[in-house]
Amino acid sequence: MIDELTKQRAKDYPIIDLAIYLGLDVKGNVCRCFNPNHEDKNPSLGFKNNKFQCFKPTCGIHGDTIELVMQINNITFTEAVEYILSEKTGQPFSYTSSKASSPSKSSSSESGAKYSDIYEQFISLLSFPNSEHHLFADRKISLEVLKKNNIKNIPKLINPDDPQEKYYYCNKLRELFPEDRIKKSGLFRTILSCCAVIPFYHNGRIVYLQGITRPELLIKDNLSEKKTPPKVCNLTGISKADLYIPKLSEEGSIHLCEGVITALYFNRHGLDSIALLSGGSNLKEAIELLKPYKDREFILCPDEDSSGIAVIKSLKLELFKHGFKYNTKYFSSTDYGRKLGLNEEELSEIKDFNDLKHYL
Repeated sequence: MIDELTKQRAKDYPIIDLAIYLGLDVKGNVCRCFNPNHEDKNPSLGFKNNKFQCFKPTCGIHGDTIELVMQINNITFTEAVEYILSEKTGQPFSYTSSKASSPSKSSSSESGAKYSDIYEQFISLLSFPNSEHHLFADRKISLEVLKKNNIKNIPKLINPDDPQEKYYYCNKLRELFPEDRIKKSGLFRTILSCCAVIPFYHNGRIVYLQGITRPELLIKDNLSEKKTPPKVCNLTGISKADLYIPKLSEEGSIHLCEGVITALYFNRHGLDSIALLSGGSNLKEAIELLKPYKDREFILCPDEDSSGIAVIKSLKLELFKHGFKYNTKYFSSTDYGRKLGLNEEELSEIKDFNDLKHYL
């Protein structure tokens, strides 16, 4: 049982530093809400008095540092306290004073390329999804696309209290790699609570991993009773990828869209696609990654909301400045719906590419 003093030490850790360490993209004292209960195009999660709260009426999620870790990592109260407090020092992430540099900030620019060998070994331990897997059954991504892009299944623990099962992957990697490298890779903070993991490749090596949260973590919208799909889960302390580039053919147009799942939708229908990530926050880096495909035409595919269109407009300007070929006409989710044969009534319900999954 955790005593009150230990609980208080965990609660006293600066919550914004902790949020960044957990992978949230905090700007000032706000960020996008991590709750899959609602979409959050504009930041609605605020931090004040070392607590967090989402100000959307349909959400209202709130709490302290311990609750933040419990919610994001899907772990128990005790596990959350242990996550915050180092077993060796009894201090949060070796935190010593309010003037000490935050480990999250110092590691936020850590390059995933340094840990390619660990990521590749981890992926090799996993199996491919089957026809009952969430990505196939609910998100409508074909098994062929999942296998082509080496997207693997993370099996749900049968007995979460069995240490041998719970730490199976950790222990397998410990046989091959030093403990400190495994920790710095950001692999086990949140990924193991997911149902699948998507590898990101650059020059033939895995440089980043993104998890898909488990479907049983779905939360019903209080107003519509509509369940929103699971969201992505990023590595902790590792620079987020700017693009997701699935397996592409040798020629033809490339569709530029937002989000991994949308790129895989296109991929399923034989359309080459590259996904822009992190809200297009680093377009210059994205342009560098696109340069190997400069001889191909790009088709811009924005989500049909103000932020989605703004991102694609900014990207369009960068493509123009760097001499890329692109189609001046956007390819919207409505256009894709027409390609799938939807009638006008069905098209009126389509707001972004995720809405098309019911027709795939």
